[in-house]
Amino acid sequence: LFPRNQTTMMKPNSPETIAHLDKQNEANQKHPLVHAVAQFLQATVEHNERRNRSSIPELKKFEAAEAPPLSPAEYVRRLMKYGGISPACLVIGVIYLERMKPKVSEVWLTSKNIQRLYLVAVMEAAKFWEDFYYDNNRWAQVGGVTLAEINKLELEFLSLTNFSLQVTTEQYDQFAAAIVASRPLTGLIASGMSTGRDAPVGFSVELTKERKNSSQDDPETVAVSCFSWRPARLMRCS
Repeated sequence: LFPRNQTTMMKPNSPETIAHLDKQNEANQKHPLVHAVAQFLQATVEHNERRNRSSIPELKKFEAAEAPPLSPAEYVRRLMKYGGISPACLVIGVIYLERMKPKVSEVWLTSKNIQRLYLVAVMEAAKFWEDFYYDNNRWAQVGGVTLAEINKLELEFLSLTNFSLQVTTEQYDQFAAAIVASRPLTGLIASGMSTGRDAPVGFSVELTKERKNSSQDDPETVAVSCFSWRPARLMRCS
């Protein structure tokens, strides 16, 4: 995201703006948070499928006949590369999925529904939080769906989340920290809870504590402070 003064000074379609966004996007793809979210969603989908979990009727519109050729981790990196988003949108997309709980009893992420569910979640995060974002036509191409389908899925998704797109600094920091601290077979810690029973439905119910001194930890994903993950607009609104 641009610094506040730069956002107002640069013209959206100028060569300078495009060059700046391209350079920024290249740097964003290498952010440690991208790796953390990619690994988290990969582990979540693998865990759910080992337990033979599948989508329920409320989410059938997001279900594909077959799993896409990309793994969940590869799909996250594709969204980053072609979506022109900041790493923060990946975290906010997970928050939006969790907000479906009041209307959807079980939000199990699987290889057949993550393509559409997470695509729309990240797209809404970009639209709400980014200063510059792509339209639905671009996101349809990135996600491998038609424009007509993504338009319908967007309305369905917003209805299931009760059009709740605002995120507080505390909520963002909590989810970002939980994702980075998680390991395979772990899930998000919701509302400050620490037991599997209280974890958001759809994510793994086995939780783990952050082990900063463990050799299994990736220092790049653990050492980054929560403050550096926050989107600029979130910091301005807090």
